[in-house]
Amino acid sequence: MSFRFYKARPIISLFHSPNVPASTQALELLQKAGTTLVKSKPLDFDLEVVENQQPTADQIRTIMSYKSLPSGISAGGGDSTSNNPRLSSFISAHPAVAGLSSPSSAEDLAKMAVSNPKVLKYPLAVNWDEGEVSIGSVDGVKEIIENMRKRRDSEMSSSSDTPMKPKGWWF
Repeated sequence: MSFRFYKARPIISLFHSPNVPASTQALELLQKAGTTLVKSKPLDFDLEVVENQQPTADQIRTIMSYKSLPSGISAGGGDSTSNNPRLSSFISAHPAVAGLSSPSSAEDLAKMAVSNPKVLKYPLAVNWDEGEVSIGSVDGVKEIIENMRKRRDSEMSSSSDTPMKPKGWWF
């Protein structure tokens, strides 16, 4: 009799806009990482490409919990004087966004994104299992891929790994 603890494949979501070159490049990188050899074998993950749908308020809140930003600092773009600097890291610098007010909550941002998809920075890549996020950055997507490779090759521990340590007198 043997016991095997199954670890599911990581799920990577890419909120993608084909009109944004960086988003297209991020999609190509993720697709290649799942099919071509990355240090001897392809990475094993599920890629969810979300093209005509914006992140929900719940997804935005979850992403914000992954993305740790100091108060008053935004992750590229957006101004640090907005109501919520962590929300401003999602806001694009597109001219169509210029006259809009800053969102004060995840719900506001989700509503803004539905009414005007150019509000969000693309690509928005999320590794839901490891809590890694890249907002508007191809380099961030490369980092997510590299971290997956490191975890696969045991060069980095998984943040979601909780090694099962048996309890009892026999160990």
